[in-house]
Amino acid sequence: MPGCAALITGASSGIGAAVALALADRGARITLVGRRSEQLHGVAAEVERRGGQAHVLVSDLAAPRAAEQAVDQAAARWGELNVLVNNAGVGHWDTAATSPDGAWDEELHVNLLAPMLATRAAVPIMCAQASGDIINVSSLAARFPGPGAAGYVSSKAGLTSFSESMHAELRADGVRVTVVETAEVATEMQTAEDQASMPMLSPEEVADAVTWVLDLPRSVVVRTLQLVAGPATT
Repeated sequence: MPGCAALITGASSGIGAAVALALADRGARITLVGRRSEQLHGVAAEVERRGGQAHVLVSDLAAPRAAEQAVDQAAARWGELNVLVNNAGVGHWDTAATSPDGAWDEELHVNLLAPMLATRAAVPIMCAQASGDIINVSSLAARFPGPGAAGYVSSKAGLTSFSESMHAELRADGVRVTVVETAEVATEMQTAEDQASMPMLSPEEVADAVTWVLDLPRSVVVRTLQLVAGPATT
């Protein structure tokens, strides 16, 4: 989607940064949302070096109204909003018995409630345009849960269900909703040992999948996209 106006959460590194750079190659105007100012400004500089435009918004999506304010600011900055990528996520790897107070609250708020609130704020804008794309980055862990991640997988399972509901609700309005469910991705959420010991997707591979969805004709909707790492290539 050349020249689109996009909002990407969790844009300071990993999948969010990779999506931002892929969109920058298409001349996008991008609002970058995250908690780490220095990293966000570094991504913004690279976006502009590649021919895009960048707007940095330092924000903690766990804060009240942060998600809605991010959407409002992005739409005001660019005069429209074509793409919303709900990518920000947190994970705590504890058993139910050892999970500290607040851990599940944070996972549910950042991974599920913030995308819901951002979507609610974006829907009137996109429906008025009769066009838009909402990409929700989820996890295959939601479909194949294991021990020690109850809060994380529950939040991601909720995000997948929310995406399906929004697809049904918004399809007739010209707004496409896609949930991207990934296996392990080599980001800061994975330890160096894990990255060395198992096949993982790269953030750039996920970004390629996101831009493929966005580049499809408007008559095509990808409801769910599941990504796993294939055999290593040379």
